[in-house]
Amino acid sequence: MKRTLNLNKQERLDILTDAIETNAIQYWACNYGAILIWRTDDLTIAKAEFYADNAKDKKIFYRLTHALIQTGINRVLDPAFQVRDDIRASILEKDNDSESCDVIIQAALFGEILYG
Repeated sequence: MKRTLNLNKQERLDILTDAIETNAIQYWACNYGAILIWRTDDLTIAKAEFYADNAKDKKIFYRLTHALIQTGINRVLDPAFQVRDDIRASILEKDNDSESCDVIIQAALFGEILYG
């Protein structure tokens, strides 16, 4: 059974901010340089852009937004998505750490976990 979790905009921005500020995605997202970020007045990361390899090892431009974070959550919560149960549980409980933030972003961008 597919579960759903619709986060509000601030919750999605918090995941994006955590993913970058904890260096959760830098091990694969900084292969071609730094991640460019835009912050809100309260210093939450509103948008991030970078180049990284895709599933076919091709350099691709990526833009992360709060809407894309929701896409990643929806994919991870699909029972067909290959992910550990503890990561799925932490997402459902809104108890995200750097690993679950990384998984959410990879799911959003690639539709699967390519790194880690």
